[in-house]
Amino acid sequence: MLTKLELSSTGRAHTWNLGRCCVYSIIRSLPWVKRRVKADLERARREIEEEVHQSDLKRDFYKFLPEHPLGGEELLSEARQYAAMGERRYMEHYDPRTRAQDMSLCAKIYDLFSHSDPHRSDAFPGARKMEAEVLRMSLSMFHGGAEACGVVAGGGTEAMLLACLAYRNRGIAMGMYDPEIIAPSTAHPALDKAAELFGLTVRRIPVREDDRVHAAAVKRAIGPHTCMIVASAPNHITGTVAQRFGIPLHVDCTLGGFLLPFMEYCDYSIPTFDFRLPGVTSIAIDLHRYGQAPRSCSVLMYRDSSMLRHQCFCVSDWAGGVYATPTLAGGRDGGAVAAAWATLLGKGRDGYITACHRVVEGTRRLAELLSDIDGITLRGAADLCIVTFETSVGDIYVLVDFMTTKGWHVDPLLSPEAARVPVTLRMCEEGVLEAFVEDVLEGLRYLTENPTKTTKTSAFYHMLQTAHYSIPPPLETHRSIRTFSVDGRKMSMLSSGENA
Repeated sequence: MLTKLELSSTGRAHTWNLGRCCVYSIIRSLPWVKRRVKADLERARREIEEEVHQSDLKRDFYKFLPEHPLGGEELLSEARQYAAMGERRYMEHYDPRTRAQDMSLCAKIYDLFSHSDPHRSDAFPGARKMEAEVLRMSLSMFHGGAEACGVVAGGGTEAMLLACLAYRNRGIAMGMYDPEIIAPSTAHPALDKAAELFGLTVRRIPVREDDRVHAAAVKRAIGPHTCMIVASAPNHITGTVAQRFGIPLHVDCTLGGFLLPFMEYCDYSIPTFDFRLPGVTSIAIDLHRYGQAPRSCSVLMYRDSSMLRHQCFCVSDWAGGVYATPTLAGGRDGGAVAAAWATLLGKGRDGYITACHRVVEGTRRLAELLSDIDGITLRGAADLCIVTFETSVGDIYVLVDFMTTKGWHVDPLLSPEAARVPVTLRMCEEGVLEAFVEDVLEGLRYLTENPTKTTKTSAFYHMLQTAHYSIPPPLETHRSIRTFSVDGRKMSMLSSGENA
């Protein structure tokens, strides 16, 4: 009876949100509203681009190759200045107690394999063996059997893309003309990227107040073209539903992949989530983040090879011979694989158990401290590595921007309007969580003193996707540009001022 009531409540909330969106869409279509929104969006775009490019003004901007090579010491000095431009306190996922020796060792091992490619096993058999060992160690963490297999990908997004590609191809082979993915509304937008790239449809299921999905809601969403179910933290019922309908279940563990397998060793009670769960056919994890390996390396694991074969690409009639690759990229970074391999062996199970205990306890401690603050309300279950909270004092996004100015990494959320804090190992050091809470209190006082304060993050957070992260600013707006010689350059590559 309780489940029915909860489902009914979830359905009503979803219907209300849809209705609200429809009304908002109609209002936005009014001419005078449309003009105002367009002006606000343009202003936000300018502000966001200025924020993205603000570091470009701190040093001269390279736009051309230097005529003569720079010396090693000069390059190293400049690189250190670049590294200091965006320093955020406690954002990195490394153990501060062992960082120096860990990074030094990884740098040396990366250097040995910096020009290797595990895909070319004939030329780089050592790199291929390292990649295979990284995969097998990961599979053992998630109770993969003798038939379990997988690939090492270049990041969590590629791992998600590969899983979607495999299940799409499987669905098409089974006669599905419009394959669909069922996923919670909170699932990573890499799903939407996969849908756009591979011609899929994503059906998102609303989540409850605790950010979990009802298995019954998943069951109702299943249709004849469902090729895949995605879960961030599946329960036994979710796995049973997937198994009953013969639909692959992909578990996205890219965030907590190096915490969940070790929670049992720390005497935390957690539901079964890995290959022991009936119906789970694939799992993705990141080796960076809580795996503490340098970026960027991820693993996509399958229960058996029946799914993996749908992922692989092969051309047999190419003039150059047979070309086959199991990932989106042809060549792969052997240095990143070697660094991940070294990290796994260097930390060992004991190292990850200790790190897991520190992060989970730190997360629960932060949730406890924040829950004691008037005007702060927690959302979801802060039982792993994320603390999400709302505020009734003022605009949560103003608070997010305030915390950013203090050097903290706090993610703004659009739905609901909240802030999310990923708890890292650095934050678990003595006194750091307390310092974070003190800054939150200061931020709330700032909101109280400035109740009408607005922030571009509030209404225009989605505009971040239009900021040109990798495109240099125009020459006209940044005149301080380091160039060594203009000899031999095309006139079209010079600004009008230089041409004059």
